[in-house]
Amino acid sequence: QQKNYNLFDVNPYVGYRISGRFTSGLGWNHRYAYDRKKHEWSERARIYGPRAYVDFKLGKGFIAHLESECMNTFVPFALLGNPDTGRREWVWSMMTGLKKEYKIYGNLKGTVLLQYNLFNPKYKAPYVDRLNSRIGFEYVLKKKAKKKSDQVSPESK
Repeated sequence: QQKNYNLFDVNPYVGYRISGRFTSGLGWNHRYAYDRKKHEWSERARIYGPRAYVDFKLGKGFIAHLESECMNTFVPFALLGNPDTGRREWVWSMMTGLKKEYKIYGNLKGTVLLQYNLFNPKYKAPYVDRLNSRIGFEYVLKKKAKKKSDQVSPESK
């Protein structure tokens, strides 16, 4: 996305299945940027902030995804002027897209997400384009079934 930088994003999420089709959750994004020319980590290119999302299962591993985020990022004072002058700001954006899940092993799933940035006021979002993609992994925690001895019958109350 940026010339002479290697970008590393870490995006932990926690979600809760509301129903068979809906899942909602919160997450965090933290981008580290390594400047290959200077051989150092760049504080200016680093971004971080919270995210919230809602997923709706469509079937066959496809999921409709809606996400809102607020990222702390460096914003230049002028888009066409000197890109080195600016300040850090909290920038809101909202994205929607399509996610595909596939089983890797046991409860470990792989994910591919293609999404479009719907809300980018004054073009301050820390992404080069409105169209974004992500590749990742999910580990699904399954709820343990209750044993019959743990369940209370109506007669024993």
